[in-house]
Amino acid sequence: MNKELTEAWEQRKKLYAEGRKLWRKGNKICAEGYKICAEGYKLCDKGDKFFNKGNELWEDAITAVYGKNYKIEWEDNRCILPDIENKTQNIIFE
Repeated sequence: MNKELTEAWEQRKKLYAEGRKLWRKGNKICAEGYKICAEGYKLCDKGDKFFNKGNELWEDAITAVYGKNYKIEWEDNRCILPDIENKTQNIIFE
């Protein structure tokens, strides 16, 4: 057998062994990452429930004060309530 081919084959085997180690380590890290992402998505879902409950509470309060047909406007996470009495100045909640 050719000595150069034998040496190249042995070097290849070493490189493959190192590659497998890195793949196993990478897969383990990915699995941990997926678990963390899943936990993160659960927290986001819980956060959305709070957002929705807060919006519902706010809309109920606006309806109680101004009636059902009152239009709530949103801009950059600020609530803008048009002043329907004076029609000159909006009420802004930040």
